[in-house]
Amino acid sequence: WAAVEAEYFCMRCGMEVAGPLVEAHLDGELHRRSASWALARDSPASGGARGQLAAAPLELWQEWDAALGAARCLACGKICDGSHEETVEHRRRLEQYMWLQEHRDTGYMTPPQAWLAWVPDEGFGPRRYLRCLLCRKWVDDWEDLDTAGYSGKHGSPSQHNQKDHFRRVQHGAFCSHELAGEKSRWHPESPAEGQ
Repeated sequence: WAAVEAEYFCMRCGMEVAGPLVEAHLDGELHRRSASWALARDSPASGGARGQLAAAPLELWQEWDAALGAARCLACGKICDGSHEETVEHRRRLEQYMWLQEHRDTGYMTPPQAWLAWVPDEGFGPRRYLRCLLCRKWVDDWEDLDTAGYSGKHGSPSQHNQKDHFRRVQHGAFCSHELAGEKSRWHPESPAEGQ
């Protein structure tokens, strides 16, 4: 790993490239020589193992970034370099990304807790995030997409609940028509238990 200051790093040439200069770099003599040398070295005809990898199709969760000459992970937004794919964070995000791809047309699973809903956050793109409608807070201690076993800060009553959340659940605040209406806004297909 190396610290870089520029916006981009050309893996073929091993140099940093500022955003406005990417096109000029790609058209430049140094990059063309590096690219033609790499293609000759890595081609399947030359027996290069990298040529076999380059010919492999991209995974569903990858896209080709022509500016960098590398595959980019759609789940994390990072370059696929062989190390990134082995990280715990990548595996977690990939699981969510693949689930979202599979359920894109069917929607998000309705949480069984009457006060939880999958809600979009305009500042973070088109995905939805788990939100406690009782406390008006984002759930940050649950990573699974199925909330059936969730008993954390904003989950089913437990010693792990936040104090205010526990009090609201104990006093039946989740039974309000206002809360039920808000939940049905995000999950109109099936009401949660306890409503």
